[in-house]
Formats: sequence, C-alpha cells, structure tokens
Amino acid sequence: MPSHIEDEVELHSRTEEIGGAKRSILAAARQFGFGELEVSAINLALEEALTNAIRHGNCGDPRKLIHIAYRVDARELRLTVRDQGDGFDVRRLPDPTLPAHQSRPSGRGVLLMYACMDSVSYNDTGNAVTLVKKSAWRQ
Repeated sequence: MPSHIEDEVELHSRTEEIGGAKRSILAAARQFGFGELEVSAINLALEEALTNAIRHGNCGDPRKLIHIAYRVDARELRLTVRDQGDGFDVRRLPDPTLPAHQSRPSGRGVLLMYACMDSVSYNDTGNAVTLVKKSAWRQ
C-alpha cells in the first residue's frame, strides 16, 4: 500500500458531478483505515463544501469550475474545495443557532463542516475551504 494518496479533481458546477469525486475521496479514507463514523463525517462536510461552492460560490453557473485537492494518509485526510466565485467572509455569516435564524431553510452548511471536521479554514479571499479530519485511532 502507498504511504498516501494525493489527487486533484475539477468539476463543473453541477450536482450530478459531485458523486464520483466524493466516492474517490471516501474510498481513499477507508483504504487508510478511517472508520465509518469518520467517513460519514467527511462525507457530510464534503457534501456541504461542494454544495456551497456550486450554489453560493459559482452561483449555480454550470460553466464555472470547482477544484478539489486532497491528500490522505493513515493520520489525516486534508482536502480543499475552491470555486471561481468572489468569496466571502465566514465571520459575517449569521449564527444559524440563534432563534431569529432557526427557521431559515439554509445557513447551516458551514456549521456542519465545523462540527464534522477537526479543522476548517478559509483562504483570504473566501473562495476556498480546507477541511481536515484526523484518524481517531492514529493521533
């Protein structure tokens, strides 16, 4: 078995294209011993990151691309999702746990990413998010 898997993928901003990229990333995590709870958490965070890139970053424009770069080894999975949008400031998002925002149909994706992953960070522009999940049994 290799010491790590590293790859990059580009997708058009269409939800139909998400599945193949997710399957490859999750298979790599399993190959390096990530458990099903960890894989489920990675899946949910990745789904949210990709959905946000399509809807908010690229404004649903199927001509725009989403770039995914990932690296996984026995200790951690690290992936970055970058869209072609203008970006945003994550600190300016309304808190979805406040009563005034709880009935909104969206706005929980970023919160879910933070809950599922060990580390979530954005580039200075705000059009790329890096997600890190550490292997629970190899820390």
